[in-house]
Amino acid sequence: ELEFHPVFDCRTGQVNTLCACPVLRGRGQFLADEDVLALGTGGRSLALGPIHRVMAAVVGGALEKAAGLVAGGSDHKVIVPVNGWALTHREVASAFTDLCRRHGPDVHRAVIFEVTNMTSDNRMSHLDDIAIILYPFCLTYTARILPNTQDMKHYAACNYTGISLYLKNKPWPMAAVGTYFRDLVQRTEAN
Repeated sequence: ELEFHPVFDCRTGQVNTLCACPVLRGRGQFLADEDVLALGTGGRSLALGPIHRVMAAVVGGALEKAAGLVAGGSDHKVIVPVNGWALTHREVASAFTDLCRRHGPDVHRAVIFEVTNMTSDNRMSHLDDIAIILYPFCLTYTARILPNTQDMKHYAACNYTGISLYLKNKPWPMAAVGTYFRDLVQRTEAN
């Protein structure tokens, strides 16, 4: 299932973006977001079947949502999470580009890809390889960082337009995380 969560833009005071969030419910299990996107990537080898099914549901579903928004005259954007680590593999990258080619530039302009499932040991070459795959199919792409990420220069060098941090839908009290967020913004601006 793909849920679309509204994103409030503090700069404009409006909801102008929808964030696609994959959710898998069934047989007593609940998976969401990065956990769904990681299906098929555990262990030393890729299980292409689950990866392709998840990507078709998430990327395909989000692109269809963006196409519907464009057709309706909306200027809203859709944030589409993609498993960055999986995209570094040729078979997955090829399937991703096939999904994206089904839509034209008008839909691509309504999409923001968000690279997820990256680990602290991912190298700049991985970030660059992923960016090259995404670039033809969107105007902007971002990377979801790990909370302990210190250096953002790699993202800027590979033309990522921003970073995001997944809070796992927890009700974090601002008193507890405010200092961390101020530090994160300062580190991001410095890089």
